[in-house]
Amino acid sequence: ISGCGKSSLLRVMAGLWGIDSGVVVKPAAVGANGVFFLPQKPYVFPGTLVQQVLYPEVVDDKTKLEQVKSCLKLVYLQHVVDKYGLEREVNWSNVLSFSEMQQLNFARMFYHGPTFCLADESTSALDLRLES
Repeated sequence: ISGCGKSSLLRVMAGLWGIDSGVVVKPAAVGANGVFFLPQKPYVFPGTLVQQVLYPEVVDDKTKLEQVKSCLKLVYLQHVVDKYGLEREVNWSNVLSFSEMQQLNFARMFYHGPTFCLADESTSALDLRLES
């Protein structure tokens, strides 16, 4: 179904857009035990691979390195870890393919462990092997 407002509803539920009238009921928490939003075009920014996975959390916690590495391996991004490491500052939008950005988005979701995940065409650039 196209053009019926699915993306708009997901953006409202993710808290990215406000509403003028009506009520939207959703989990209060974001991330663990809450809701997590996976957009079609993932947000990546200059920084470390650890920062990419922890986003929107902003912490510098070395104890999370193994968990981050496990999440990246789970989404088949071990080659990125091998090439850049976990703590090297990189402009990820310049080095990752769109498919790899979507895989990174799923690593974030696995790391945060939400109860609900709102996915807006978040696998559109993945090949069939990765999508399954």
